[in-house]
Amino acid sequence: MLDGQVDYSNYTRRQLYDALRHIDGARFPLNRANLERALEVMKDRPGADDEAPRPLSARAKKWFIIGAVALGLVIAAAATMSIVSKKRLLVEQTQVTYQYVAKNTAALAALGSPIASSDFSTQPAPEGAVRIKLKAKGPKAGGTITGKIRKSGKDWKFMSFRLVVAGRYDSIELSTETE
Repeated sequence: MLDGQVDYSNYTRRQLYDALRHIDGARFPLNRANLERALEVMKDRPGADDEAPRPLSARAKKWFIIGAVALGLVIAAAATMSIVSKKRLLVEQTQVTYQYVAKNTAALAALGSPIASSDFSTQPAPEGAVRIKLKAKGPKAGGTITGKIRKSGKDWKFMSFRLVVAGRYDSIELSTETE
């Protein structure tokens, strides 16, 4: 390289000082003078200490994309598993509640047999219990069943299960356990 041909205008301040430490001023007096001039200009320029970010290599970009896709797949799998698990629990809660009501003598006496259910809804309740609301209809009457259930091992516990029959003001207690 010939003396005086280095363009220091795109150098950062750190790069200029590094070049100044390593330049042989006796062999390259013009480059040294240009370097010192570039440092003088740099002092007046705001933000000159900032180094330009290095562009990502093609390999780094590839691994970044692979990592982002893998993270997306893990999140999608976890969300799917959570949804499936909640759906299975809801199906189990619905079946268990319907079976409990269909075998309950007080519900059978008030509604008749067979009992059909609809509009099943749940809400979380304290201590791992779930609030249940179920519309039930039989040959004699229809009504709404409310209460809480909690799974204990493989068994379900029914607490404060009540049946309010349409047209009646009192509720029929369906469960023997209270909260």
